[in-house]
Amino acid sequence: MTEKNSAGIKEMIYSVLWAVVILIGYDITQTAMKLALGEGYKGRDLILTCSLILAGCVLVYIVLTRYASTFIYEINEKSVCITRKIGHRERKYDIKNKDIRYISKTQPNMSIEKSYKMKKTVFSHRSTYYLVYLQNGRLNMIEFEPSDAMAKEIEKKIKVG
Repeated sequence: MTEKNSAGIKEMIYSVLWAVVILIGYDITQTAMKLALGEGYKGRDLILTCSLILAGCVLVYIVLTRYASTFIYEINEKSVCITRKIGHRERKYDIKNKDIRYISKTQPNMSIEKSYKMKKTVFSHRSTYYLVYLQNGRLNMIEFEPSDAMAKEIEKKIKVG
């Protein structure tokens, strides 16, 4: 069973709204600093420009790693494969069915060594599933957004494997 998942227009609108919020915050901060420090303060523009560039870089990173990505979830007899593609770059996690501990919609209350986010949404957790698996004797977790049918199929493979 294979499933492709990519961001749609709703996620793109969110990123544009965040850009607008960042620019409005920039204008408010610029006005507040002008009132507090006066017109003659030379470092104000440098500080504000650097903070705007930093906020823009964070927004671009989120857009590129989530909204411009295609996620592919595959199940076969021996493993679950979760792939994120951004252009020609690909990050792939191939987890053997016997190593998977559980899959759930609730975040685990256990000590996790590494956590990977392989989902398109940034702030919403409604359709997020948490896949906990064992790798090199340590528990790791992947957050991803399969359909409910895909998640049930993974649960079946865990019980069989």
